Amino acid sequence: MKLGELLREVAQLPSELAWKEVKGITDNSKEVKANFLFFAIKGFKTDGNAYIEEAFNKGALAVVTDSQRAFKTYKNRNVILVKNARKLLSFAAAKFFGNPHKSLRLIGVTGTNGKTTTTFVLYHALNRLGTLTGIIGTVKKGIPQKETASVRTTPSSIEFFKTLKEIKEAGAENVVIEVSSHGLELYRTYPAEFDYSCFTNLSPEHLDFHVNMENYLTAKEKLLFRTKNTVLINTDDKYGSFLYGLKGIFSCKTLSYGKDGDFAFSFIQNRNGLTITINGETVRTNLKGEFNAYNVAAAYSILRCMGYRHEDLKNVFLDIYVPGRLEEVAPNVFVDYAHTPDALEKVLKALRELKPSKIITVFGCGGDRDREKRPLMGKVAERFSDKIVITSDNPRNEDPEKIIAEILEGIEEKEKVEIVPDRKEAILKALKVKEPNDVVLIAGKGHENYQIVGDKVIHFSDSEVVRGFYESV
Repeated sequence: MKLGELLREVAQLPSELAWKEVKGITDNSKEVKANFLFFAIKGFKTDGNAYIEEAFNKGALAVVTDSQRAFKTYKNRNVILVKNARKLLSFAAAKFFGNPHKSLRLIGVTGTNGKTTTTFVLYHALNRLGTLTGIIGTVKKGIPQKETASVRTTPSSIEFFKTLKEIKEAGAENVVIEVSSHGLELYRTYPAEFDYSCFTNLSPEHLDFHVNMENYLTAKEKLLFRTKNTVLINTDDKYGSFLYGLKGIFSCKTLSYGKDGDFAFSFIQNRNGLTITINGETVRTNLKGEFNAYNVAAAYSILRCMGYRHEDLKNVFLDIYVPGRLEEVAPNVFVDYAHTPDALEKVLKALRELKPSKIITVFGCGGDRDREKRPLMGKVAERFSDKIVITSDNPRNEDPEKIIAEILEGIEEKEKVEIVPDRKEAILKALKVKEPNDVVLIAGKGHENYQIVGDKVIHFSDSEVVRGFYESV
């Protein structure tokens, strides 16, 4: 693609540069090859403007920057100054990969908790209904039988549009996408518009990035403004109720779901899953817990808005497997991604409904993230657990024992607590003291198969530890 064509709507280029062929685009100087377009993005740890010289030495055709200083430094080189390099990167990525979003039906799910499960439910349901559907989210991306592991919830804009192109070329009609607040704030899905979107809920998280809940909500809200057909909002959530009150400003139909919404539901749980009644119609699922009733209700509501009949949907939510989301790895041993106070409370409440003799909870909190939630996590664990084993999560660059001490600040009944900083040893400790009718919850990492300690990423899987324990006994 010619550079002038790639940037035609957003940048004025000299004619001698505009006709040159762009062989690739990147914001990583290590990936630059001959005739690549390099976007010098100022990130949170490094500044791409420091690598402009390296990019040119590797044969970059041109560099895009929003830094006046960098533009002046390289004024005799092919440096293009723009207002927002990050936003332009997404625009260029979409165009470079053929604007695949325009040929696909995009379904976006945002919120603090429930994104992964809701997208998985939709992904499985649509494929079972005979419509080839792709997925982009926290756990994986791609189409059935050809998924690959994801690095982050919403990938970089280059990876996002490249993946959409691959899904489109595979013949898919739909893509279900987890849309994170970071992804929205950092333009990773721009300029794609979504056909359907869903807001699940909002509770404190990522405040190290967003600073306050108002900014966090505003970031999530951006998905609703980029929806063409229908927005579904959980109005049982106070932030969802607020957004629903603003429905007049959205340019599409806005509907609610919840215990008293446009799609009103009730549910019954048993050991094998849920029976959910939505607007008088009954669906069944193997998923457990009230929070999963919300996730299935959200998926059902979107599918009804897409034109599917109840008869199509009543059995489509059975036998759904969501990695690391209330995943029963061994009898009465569950692994879950819950890493916020709200998510942990919902999972523990769901396990309480199974009427175990005791609940043993193993968890920690991530380092370099949301310190204010640590005592709140401790308080929730204390309230709904009979025994607590506090351990490490992804400590990153913090002292694990300091993180544990901050969790302990929220716990009054210290006699319930055992501190085992080594995560593997903590899990084994819980499994060794578990009685037959007890439930063990290992929370915080879910599907993740790594642990971040300092700057190192170490292979670690909660599920693998559990399976290894039971294989050895």
